[in-house]
Amino acid sequence: MKALVIDDSRATRRLIRRLLTKFGFEVHDEPLATTSLAHLKEGHEYDIALVDVNMPEMNGIEFVREVRSDPKWDQMFLFMVTSDSSEGRMMEAMEAGADEYFLKPVHEQALKGKLELLGFEFE
Repeated sequence: MKALVIDDSRATRRLIRRLLTKFGFEVHDEPLATTSLAHLKEGHEYDIALVDVNMPEMNGIEFVREVRSDPKWDQMFLFMVTSDSSEGRMMEAMEAGADEYFLKPVHEQALKGKLELLGFEFE
């Protein structure tokens, strides 16, 4: 299992990386959605991308729209991870093509549960 973590917060990237590694994922992380999109366009493939909503240059919802506009990434799950709990923002993310929406702070069991809902299996 391979995961891409996109968040401009270094601390958040480290926390999510640590948890995903514990769950058995191979993890690549990036601070910006723009560099993450370029990384995908280079041919790197992931089972899931965990994306912050509020980032400089390109926000997470714009990233989701870009990814969903290309059928070669149809099988990749897009998981929004954010502190924005507004219903409007959540609806915008889901309409853009996000598969799941998760509120920060990130807790191990809650994250694992959400991943299991998407069909990931853990030992």
